[in-house]
Amino acid sequence: MLQYESKLDVIPEVFSPNNDGYNDFTNIKIHVDLPSKVNIYVYSKKGFKVGELCNSELVTKEATWFWDGTKNKDLELPIGIYIMIASLIESSGSEEIIRHPIVIPR
Repeated sequence: MLQYESKLDVIPEVFSPNNDGYNDFTNIKIHVDLPSKVNIYVYSKKGFKVGELCNSELVTKEATWFWDGTKNKDLELPIGIYIMIASLIESSGSEEIIRHPIVIPR
């Protein structure tokens, strides 16, 4: 467990990526007190990785990503509940895992 406070915000948690101009993507923001390498992946409820927002990206205070509800930016995902998993690794090697649900209702 990391020796400091980190925070993951997902807004909105329920979004409809149907290109109607309303909640077409979700905004993911990480806040860290100490610099950390961040990995953020999205998994289906069956445990399959369906998205990657970042891989070993260095975050010194905060960073923001957007997810449009697609698998690897080319395939629309079906209606359902997905789990976003963020892994934060600080310089000592300590790791914190944060899980957050996301819903695509279409």
